[in-house]
Amino acid sequence: MFWRWAQPYCGHRPHSIMVRAVQAVATDSGAPISSLHAAASVIFVRGPWWRIVGPGEILCSAVTAQSDDDAYDALKAAFEPHG
Repeated sequence: MFWRWAQPYCGHRPHSIMVRAVQAVATDSGAPISSLHAAASVIFVRGPWWRIVGPGEILCSAVTAQSDDDAYDALKAAFEPHG
């Protein structure tokens, strides 16, 4: 399992949100947790916003990074297995 938040101030995200997202993906997909990788980069735009920009990689707004529910949804999408 691997993840990173690109902006240092986002390092306060509770570890439990990331663990919950990767565990949900592992359960739903049957993939081992060790095979799931993700990266999130935070950009400064208005409002909650996130997009998948590549396999296991998302861009998200600071608002999304600071919201437990939005961060979970974005991370879950990033952890989804990709071909």
